[in-house]
Amino acid sequence: AMQQITPPAAMQAVHAEVLLATADLDAMTYRYAAGIDAMDASEIRAAANLLKSGSQHIVTAPELMQAAK
Repeated sequence: AMQQITPPAAMQAVHAEVLLATADLDAMTYRYAAGIDAMDASEIRAAANLLKSGSQHIVTAPELMQAAK
């Protein structure tokens, strides 16, 4: 649903950053579940890296919004 939003020009970078965050966080839930199901530490580490990346995108989005003002 968020991918279908067409943001105003000033918000395009913010919207793109939020989309990156949601993609990482969505993928994290699957990797984490797979890691737990298979007791696979590498999958859990991959999930943790996606969580870190998604979180960074969430931090960056408001910074981009401030810069757009």
